[in-house]
Amino acid sequence: MKEKMYKILLGVDDGNLTPEEAQTELLGLFSVTHRTSPNTYVGDDMKNCKLGLYEVFWKSGGSSIASIGNMHNGVRWVAPTNWTSESDPTGRLDDKMIDSIERIVLLYGG
Repeated sequence: MKEKMYKILLGVDDGNLTPEEAQTELLGLFSVTHRTSPNTYVGDDMKNCKLGLYEVFWKSGGSSIASIGNMHNGVRWVAPTNWTSESDPTGRLDDKMIDSIERIVLLYGG
């Protein structure tokens, strides 16, 4: 892990990574242990997660508390509590949304 951290820091020093990109990379290194939890979903596994309340960790940084539910046709939706909207406050838990999420961790439900 120290070697990977060092390479990331060198990337910033060499100008190959912005500080924000380096932060995202470093957070990714530290979050690997969370991915082994049965209450954590990554990638396409998010499409089959249990319905409930989650902490959503965004690849862009930060996190949101969000409810994940189903529509009548089986399509998953996600409603982060810190989003604002003039209409439907939910987003579809589709490939586009999943590409912006690092992982989701079940807080309550199932």
